[in-house]
Amino acid sequence: MQLRDLFLRTYDFNTRANERIIDALRTAGHPVDEAVGLLGHMLQAEKLWFLRLEGFDSGAVPVWPAMTLNECENLARITADAARAYIRHLDDEDFEHRIHYRTSKGDVFENTVADILTHLSHHGAYHRAQINRILREHGDAPAVVDFIAFARS
Repeated sequence: MQLRDLFLRTYDFNTRANERIIDALRTAGHPVDEAVGLLGHMLQAEKLWFLRLEGFDSGAVPVWPAMTLNECENLARITADAARAYIRHLDDEDFEHRIHYRTSKGDVFENTVADILTHLSHHGAYHRAQINRILREHGDAPAVVDFIAFARS
């Protein structure tokens, strides 16, 4: 499997997991403000990183935006489309390209495209787990967001 195919599959999973989280939040029987805040952060971070990957300044993108669930759903679609479009145009050697960027704190770093895409996948999984914890704590059903469940379908 080529790296492009691996990352496209990873982002197909990421998209599906985000859809499941959004569905779970829509059907929750309690206010989900904390969980929506985590989702908004996760999606905004994806937006910020794809701006960096494309060579744009991400300094004006707030890392913890106040968003509604509908706004999160729209941003999830936008970031999923951006991820697929970006990855689709990469060759295997492009994944080793080093991206120079400035963090929201102003620190300067560089990482490979592959490192950044991997980070985004893990960052999303981390926050989806937090959202599922919040759902469980309030008696709501968590979303099934395991990669292996995606791979089986």
